[in-house]
Amino acid sequence: MHIISTFNYTVLGLKGPKHSSTFLTSFAYKQESCHEHDSSMVAIDKSRTGLALEVLWYLIHHMRFAVNYLFGDKESFWIAYEPAQRPYAFSPWGVSVVSSSTNRDVEDHRDTLCGSIAQYAPGDEMTEPELLYINGRALLDPIAQGVFHANVRANIMYNPRPTHLVPRSKRKASRAWSFAAMESSKQLPSECLVGLGSTPLPKQFASLLLRRRIHYIAVSSEAYELLAQCTYV
Repeated sequence: MHIISTFNYTVLGLKGPKHSSTFLTSFAYKQESCHEHDSSMVAIDKSRTGLALEVLWYLIHHMRFAVNYLFGDKESFWIAYEPAQRPYAFSPWGVSVVSSSTNRDVEDHRDTLCGSIAQYAPGDEMTEPELLYINGRALLDPIAQGVFHANVRANIMYNPRPTHLVPRSKRKASRAWSFAAMESSKQLPSECLVGLGSTPLPKQFASLLLRRRIHYIAVSSEAYELLAQCTYV
């Protein structure tokens, strides 16, 4: 990758590039995907970072002005560990998404969901699938894309009632998709996970989402007394 091969190692007293086995087997290095993993939730053990956070600072304050990022600098977190020569790992589970009720996912194509990105809790195949996190402003904000976008796609508009989730599956490269899935994806928004199926969201999800929405409204409207209440149903 360009960033790692051109990084100024000497500025932080590092020697490189010296690629780790994790990097050499990554989808990004093998050019099998333009995204390695959803980075909306990252766990960092600061006692073992070495110079990784200093590398991250350098990437954000210097290299991002010299390199064009297609979708922002989200992957800088794991990339920073590579020049710092510190161990890092990805969840074994691939990205998931929830159904978009505005896009009529469940009604029109139940095996292909197109809503907000979701993550399952890391674990092995013996663990019960557990929804960990959803990265989706469309679940909270009635005007998720602002008021100045006239041609917003339905799948990223406000999603009032998500009901399903793409089942847990192992991470795989974009090239691992079937030909039929690749052809179908050309006609669908990029957020869609084509042909990966759907399963109902956990029963407690609706009440947790309601609480999150109320807290979101409380903060945005400065009605902070609502933040003290944790149950609404």
